[in-house]
Amino acid sequence: MHLLRLQGSADTLTCAAVGLRLGCGEDQGTGWVTLDVWHAHKWRGDVASGASEDGQPQVIDNRCHRGIPMDEALELVIKMNEATWKRFKDDLKDMAPEEIDWRPLPQANSINAIMKHLRIEAQWYVASLEHGEQSPYQDTASIQQLTDSVPLDFERNLQELEELYTQLIEALRRTTLATLEQQTVLGQVFPGGAPYTADTLSFRQAVHLAIHWGQIRTIRNLYRKTRGEPGRFFPDNPTFPA
Repeated sequence: MHLLRLQGSADTLTCAAVGLRLGCGEDQGTGWVTLDVWHAHKWRGDVASGASEDGQPQVIDNRCHRGIPMDEALELVIKMNEATWKRFKDDLKDMAPEEIDWRPLPQANSINAIMKHLRIEAQWYVASLEHGEQSPYQDTASIQQLTDSVPLDFERNLQELEELYTQLIEALRRTTLATLEQQTVLGQVFPGGAPYTADTLSFRQAVHLAIHWGQIRTIRNLYRKTRGEPGRFFPDNPTFPA
């Protein structure tokens, strides 16, 4: 553990490091903030040359998100989640009612079915991130009960998915990579699954969403092409063959 004394107030100072936990305390009447830092790899801010009178380094004019030190490792993942969600939602615009339940093959998934799946998994992700092994979803039976409680309703599931995605991002903002690495997720609730550390949840949701985002784009393209229309998402890109 290293102690750094930083110039600024506790609610305006940001100390950002990769993979860290921070504990802040302001010395009354001195204007200095003492931080206990574990696994700090780098600091972000303007570093004053030299040191203070007691030999401690000074970091001046840093910024803080609502007075909470930001974990840069998670901040990058948060941005990835936010960007993925925005593009995913944009590609659901102008959905015709019959398009929602259309299937390219009888045994294939519809966009409606995919949305229900995403909404259910998002609730499990949020519960796992917030509660770890104390999640209400302890086994396959509890997941089945959750699945049965969610209707096949595209608009409702899209709205609830967005709410859950917001909860997930806010939960990531409240934690650190080090904390997640010490938390276990009950992955065995799904057939063939096994427990794993919660840090994978920070990016797994975005990856999972991107997989089904690609499916939805393909279904929307096929839906239009079966009606003699050009694909909605046709790549205008020189790296694709003409």
